[in-house]
Amino acid sequence: MDFSIQSYFKILEDLMGAQGCPWVKDQNLSSICHYIIEEAYEVLDAERSESPQKVKEELGDLLFTVSFALSLALKKYALDFDKLVQVGCDKIVRRSPHVFKDPRQLTLDELREQWASLKAQEREEQKQDLFSSVAPSLPTLTKAVKWVELANKYGYSGDLDENDLGDQLIGTIFKASNEFKNVDQVLEDRLKLFEQKFKNWISKE
Repeated sequence: MDFSIQSYFKILEDLMGAQGCPWVKDQNLSSICHYIIEEAYEVLDAERSESPQKVKEELGDLLFTVSFALSLALKKYALDFDKLVQVGCDKIVRRSPHVFKDPRQLTLDELREQWASLKAQEREEQKQDLFSSVAPSLPTLTKAVKWVELANKYGYSGDLDENDLGDQLIGTIFKASNEFKNVDQVLEDRLKLFEQKFKNWISKE
């Protein structure tokens, strides 16, 4: 049997039908978005375990959950699936001129500058507020990174209080941003080391 994205939609249609699943029928776009976040983290855990089987299973769960959200959004906002895909493809092509318009090799720094410039241009064309690029619902650490990257771009240093714990954390994110490091990955790597040290310490007690 051949499967495609439409297979997910068909299953969801049955689940939300008259003889379907009460839990599925009770969901809405907002509630499902929280499950997308959860499933995404489970994919990350599977990748870190380096288990192909776990990665396959978790990606399948994530894809189904995204399809669920997509199905709800299509109905709620009367969207057209093909046009939605086209908009997404057009955006990626537009933001990747070094691949699709003027093929050339760019450094990571040049790519960051190009990406920021293109997004700024889009916001200007769409008359969007500068701050709309930072989604309020992002996890706190991710949101902090976004704000710091935006502040760095415009030369704002934060006017931070070195004696304030919150400002110390933001200052650390500034440092990571200036060094082009993924603060979440840096913390994850150090946390693994901390966990191992703690386990070793406990075992000796």
